[in-house]
Amino acid sequence: MKICLDTNVLIWGVRGAASPGQDEMVQYARNALMRMSVERAEMAIPTPVMSEYLVDSDTGRRENEVKTLRKNFQILPFDALAASEAALLVKSSRTNREEHFGGRVAIKFDAMILAWAIVHKCHCILTYNTREMSTIARGRIAVQDLVQFVDAPQSSMLPPSPRQTDLDDFFKP
Repeated sequence: MKICLDTNVLIWGVRGAASPGQDEMVQYARNALMRMSVERAEMAIPTPVMSEYLVDSDTGRRENEVKTLRKNFQILPFDALAASEAALLVKSSRTNREEHFGGRVAIKFDAMILAWAIVHKCHCILTYNTREMSTIARGRIAVQDLVQFVDAPQSSMLPPSPRQTDLDDFFKP
């Protein structure tokens, strides 16, 4: 099963960084990544997500972060088919939503991420921004909330949450 990861999952889970008041999200994201790894789910990253993730990398850290992403995730380019799909998503989501979700740029960027996930036949996108993503996706792809994903009872896809010591070594390049 292929799961598309949104930028916030990578920032919290791989980099271990959180904004004030979001510290618990680091552990949620790391638990989600470990559970998917143990279950051997394909963890996919659209190139727009990779770009967003690398924005806050300083030059000295960027090379190692790119190696970590390439080692642990499937990264495929944003291509012409995804661009066409993104245009359809943006066109169908044009309303006053732009005022609520951070403007047209944010909608277009999220549409690119969703389009990539649709074109690459991902089962769902894992994100913390479910309201925005669901509004743009309009049912074209499942949008899975990070916290609900981790807190859900064990299913056939997901094993129990890993121990913290396992998480500490998971993403070393």
